Amino acid sequence: MKKLVNYLFFLSLFLLHGCNEKPLRRSNSYEDNRPVTIFIHGTLYPFLDVLIRAFDCPVGLTPALTQGATFIHGRIPFILNQADPLTYPIESAYVYGWSGRLTFEARRRASQCLYRELKKMKGPITIVAHSHGATLVQLLAEEVKRHNDTEFRIHKFIMLGCPVHSGTEEYVCSPIFEKVISLYSLGDNTQVSDPQILSQENRRLTALKGQWTPLFSRRFSPCAPNVIHRRILLGRRNMTHMDFIYKPFLTRLPAVISLIEESIKHGHVNTNEQQFIINIPRDRTLDPELMVKENI
Repeated sequence: MKKLVNYLFFLSLFLLHGCNEKPLRRSNSYEDNRPVTIFIHGTLYPFLDVLIRAFDCPVGLTPALTQGATFIHGRIPFILNQADPLTYPIESAYVYGWSGRLTFEARRRASQCLYRELKKMKGPITIVAHSHGATLVQLLAEEVKRHNDTEFRIHKFIMLGCPVHSGTEEYVCSPIFEKVISLYSLGDNTQVSDPQILSQENRRLTALKGQWTPLFSRRFSPCAPNVIHRRILLGRRNMTHMDFIYKPFLTRLPAVISLIEESIKHGHVNTNEQQFIINIPRDRTLDPELMVKENI
């Protein structure tokens, strides 16, 4: 209940302060090879989902410049662009809205629609997805297999606090994902509280592997060469589930991703070390040298 009250409070603030901002102009990234960035939200609270789809993140793929830097989800591509304009160009940035329902079927339908949109893209695709938004991205592996698509690729897949289900946990190992970076926090109780055992489809997929379905979701997907897990602290504090989509973290996310990639590239840390901590300073100018990295 406390989280719901907080979310309503912040949403009301964004609605009050963002209503006067106008969409800027449409982008044309379907027609060229510019890097594409797509943000995908997670599960939405009942009743709030209507407001979010109406004002903040419409259903489907919407150019960031069309939606404008308004409200909590719509402004995320702009925050990433301000932090790193070359890697996250706003002209080819999108937000992807879906129903946000806490069901396997809702995520599968959203994944099918996303697949059709991504097939139109020409440039390298980076997807930043929060919570079960990342789960529906993983389901793209099903779509690719169903269509026997050998050319479809996601250049970079950044998962923020994604609940891991036993039935689909191996999907991130699919070759369609060239690089997967999964960021998590031990203070994120929502990530590990989804009752996955209640999902009939998840139980079916788990049973096909000869396994029992765990009661709740987990933090880690299987380790693979393309999957990197990193634990995040913000000012030496464990982050909550919603902290992953707030500005204090998002302004630092591009530098965090760059730090992780450079560390792996130069062999400073093993790809599969799940408990490698990155502490992000809250009140200092972000510089990779100022980040406290501690291997536990």
